[in-house]
Order: sequence, then C-alpha cells, then structure tokens
Amino acid sequence: MPHLITLRSGLLAALLAALLTLAAQQPAYNLALTEPDQELDDFSGRFAGLHRFSAKLRGVRGANSTLYWVSADSKQLTAYKRGRRLWQADVSQAFAKLLPSAKIDRLALSTEYIFLMTTGRGHAEIKRATGSVGAVGVDPE
Repeated sequence: MPHLITLRSGLLAALLAALLTLAAQQPAYNLALTEPDQELDDFSGRFAGLHRFSAKLRGVRGANSTLYWVSADSKQLTAYKRGRRLWQADVSQAFAKLLPSAKIDRLALSTEYIFLMTTGRGHAEIKRATGSVGAVGVDPE
C-alpha cells in the first residue's frame, strides 16, 4: 500500500510539472487580436501601414515571423519571434517625465525602427532589433 501512495504522488508530481511546462510555453499573445503589416504584402496596399490599437487589436504581425504585442494596459510593447520573446520595451517608463499617462495608441513599422504614437501626442522610436526606446517627444498643442 505505501508503494501505491508513492506511485500516485510521483505521477501527480510528474503531471503537475508537465502542466507547468506547457503553461510556460504558451505565448502571451492572441493571434486573433493581431493584424498583418504592409511589409507582408510587399506594400501592395492590401494591409495597413499604420496600426491603431484597441480591445480588438493588440498586435501586429511583421516580417520574419515577428509579432509586436501591446500589453493590456497599453504601456509595454513586446516582440516575439516564432513564439519566443525577443524583447520588451516599457514605453510608460520612457515617457515618465514628459507624459506620465502615456499609453501606446498607434505604431508603424519601418526597416529598422518602430514609430510609436501615444495618447497625449507622444511619439517615440523603438529599434526593432533590440527594443531600445529612443527619440521620445511630445508634440505641442
């Protein structure tokens, strides 16, 4: 009888470990809430070049199987390639002094940069390769 309890405990522990591994592999994004960027159709006009985020649109699919995902609070942008996280940019931190309530509103992809617009007339450039945020500014009224 003690061997049966040990066997059950071992199986339960293995099942729990497998479930935790599977949960860790699940991407933190939902492809149903994404749209393709114009770079995926050779700029033929079929797909958008400027992406405005909402509850129904949270991500953009770009070239090289890269997906750019906006967090639920619209303060972070994360890049994924084939389900693996490449980087995460904290946009709210970059705007902390200039525009404390900044949230990601729109973005456009270029070859090397992501041009990002925020609520409150903020704008920034993010390097696509590294996620580093630069050229942060606010347009005057």
